[in-house]
Amino acid sequence: MTIDLRSPGVKVTVGLARGFPATDEPFPLLMQRLRPVAAITGTFFSVQSLLPVGDIVRDGYVEYRAGFGTALAITPGNRARFLRLRPGEERDWSPYETVLACGPTLLREGKALLAPRHEGFRSPRVLGKAPRAAVGITPRRKLKWVVTAQPVSLEELALLLKDLGCTEGMNLDGGTSAALWYRGSIVLAPGRPLVNVLACYEGVPEIYRFAPGMPQAQARAKQRASKAAEWFRRAEEALAKGRARQGAQWLELAARLDGGNAGYFLRWAQVLKEVGIRQEVGAAYARAAEIYARKEMLAEAVRCYEQALLYHPRHVMARRSLAQLLRQMGHLPQAEAQQAVLLRMAQDWSVPRWFVGERGVVPPTISRALPPQATVEGGVLQVPSWGLGLPLDEEWRYDWERATGRLRLSHRSRPAWVYVQPLPLPADASPESILQALWPQEFLPNLQGERFTWRSVPVHRWRYLTILDGEWFLTDLWVMLRRRLPLVFSFLTPSAAEAQTEPLFLALRSRWLWQEEPEGPSPAQPFGKPKQ
Repeated sequence: MTIDLRSPGVKVTVGLARGFPATDEPFPLLMQRLRPVAAITGTFFSVQSLLPVGDIVRDGYVEYRAGFGTALAITPGNRARFLRLRPGEERDWSPYETVLACGPTLLREGKALLAPRHEGFRSPRVLGKAPRAAVGITPRRKLKWVVTAQPVSLEELALLLKDLGCTEGMNLDGGTSAALWYRGSIVLAPGRPLVNVLACYEGVPEIYRFAPGMPQAQARAKQRASKAAEWFRRAEEALAKGRARQGAQWLELAARLDGGNAGYFLRWAQVLKEVGIRQEVGAAYARAAEIYARKEMLAEAVRCYEQALLYHPRHVMARRSLAQLLRQMGHLPQAEAQQAVLLRMAQDWSVPRWFVGERGVVPPTISRALPPQATVEGGVLQVPSWGLGLPLDEEWRYDWERATGRLRLSHRSRPAWVYVQPLPLPADASPESILQALWPQEFLPNLQGERFTWRSVPVHRWRYLTILDGEWFLTDLWVMLRRRLPLVFSFLTPSAAEAQTEPLFLALRSRWLWQEEPEGPSPAQPFGKPKQ
């Protein structure tokens, strides 16, 4: 598909699921609501958290920061660039109206440039063959969207963009997320709901083009504020006539045109309580709170953030901002409580799990992974079904999670956590099947794996990152064979604290007591046959 960025009125933007962040939406409903001329799959997202893996800017407003990959950045004048991000970088996006970061880079200056591991793309789901989506641009400012229903490699995708005349290009989310929409029809349907898409519109007036760093931004902002007031008036008229859905749509237009008017977002939130979903209400309150905070109206900001989290508890940006605001106001216990919730969310979204739940999948052999009978003898937590003894340490807190059957260890003074849980797979499971069981359809930045023997126990180890609103968390995951059942140990810490927490993990592992394995035949190939 070709989009001519030189054509007047053409606008490429990011479409988001209702109630973003941490929400998804079925593709047909997303298209019905957004009504674009065309749309294609956007950036990667976590299946567990539903948070994107790349930066997103819409209408000049930073919707989400991740600091990862390569970004397509488009100005209000439809000048497009591809910019590589350093991990954790907070890029100044003020000159750009639209930003979508994904990757890896496919083309640079007309040449295929593939260094996915250097960019942090190590997952087999990215490096191997899969249905793909990509975006590129030609020297004549024509944006090319490419989707393949059949599996192709990154190299093949890069050559395809090059054959189409592109000089710059990057990979988009693919696999079961690959999707394409054109003029009212689904060209390629994704296999799951989506979090974000790239969307194209025609005939868009100049007043709807904006970035805070654009030339004459102040004059454009005044024009937009005037137009927003007009939409607000029309919305109130519609609401007075009982047309709540129409009123909500026009209130959204007013709020997005005048992003500094908290009153528009508050009114929108009120109407959404009647016609929207809870997450949408929370997201609107969060935007109002952000505006109040910028104006140093702190009490109003706190009230709006609290309302936002009442309706949308998974809104990580609102929770982080509320914690910072409470700390600024001297309310330290309340700030620490919000920070504790954030850290628990990071744990839940970083560590694999399997149980009966909203998004959980119950493996056929789940009965083998139910909470074991454990005892404490001589200061040692004995778990016979795992063949493991854990000497109790006053620096750590030990908790059973009944819903998941996990043992959770939390350090009392450092941001360090350990999760232990059996994996309901056979002892000869291959590394590929273990990976699929741990993270089905999940993209993990900087995924690295190795196999080794530790204290006579075969180990498969993976290290990977998860991103929570710009903060990176490192999971060091070990899978060991105990009692002929893979046992999963997840060592989790913020990336910035790795140097302080790694010695704690080393000391903890050194004190573990391995019980003798019961007599009986051992698997011929623990964890499957290793690759040559």
